Amino acid sequence: MDWEELYQNWLSQRNADNDNLRLDLERQARTVIQNQKLADVTWHIQALEGQTPVEQNKRLFIVNVLRKGNQMPQLLFLPMLRTAVYEKNPSYNRSFLEPCMRCFGSRLVNSELISRYTENGTDYEKAGVANAFYWSFGLNGHGDIPREHIDDLRQKVQYWFLTEFVANKNINVRRSIVAQLQLNPFKYPTKLSLQVLKAIYIGWIHPDQYIHNRIKIQLGLERSYMALPQRNST
Repeated sequence: MDWEELYQNWLSQRNADNDNLRLDLERQARTVIQNQKLADVTWHIQALEGQTPVEQNKRLFIVNVLRKGNQMPQLLFLPMLRTAVYEKNPSYNRSFLEPCMRCFGSRLVNSELISRYTENGTDYEKAGVANAFYWSFGLNGHGDIPREHIDDLRQKVQYWFLTEFVANKNINVRRSIVAQLQLNPFKYPTKLSLQVLKAIYIGWIHPDQYIHNRIKIQLGLERSYMALPQRNST
């Protein structure tokens, strides 16, 4: 299958608001992926990793193709996760996570995110994976995503949220983590309970309005939510 030609046809039908033909093209592409006949994913990876407007449109095509179905090539699994981590929009990253969870399971998705990005990731990646965890845990068992036992992974990430928030001064990392912090010291082992007080103190005196606002919300002292500022590249 010529994926560039298929994409161009899809794009022309999308621009023409021809939903029937657009959906038919998506079904054609999905059939190839569902049957696992896709051995060369070079076109897809380039689209997932690129940052130009053209490649962003190609990502939308890939997302639409993978929105349904329960099979996708193994070769696309890690590139899709990476795209979710690098996606700046903390809502749109769901589009790349959901197919992976449906096709490979929540445990594998979260295990890969943890092992690849929480310890050895850059600050940009750590902020991105924190955003991704919102969906990778929240969508477990949602809709047609099978429910798996991942409480151990959730706890591991919760501990990481706390220690990373305290230790890492990067503004993007702290912004992405703060809303997901668990601030009850009894939810942690003794050696981490004091870190909760440190996290509260950091958030309370932090000059960033978003971090300060979210700490107050976590403590039940504020009800008005601020939107997560867009992550910058540093």
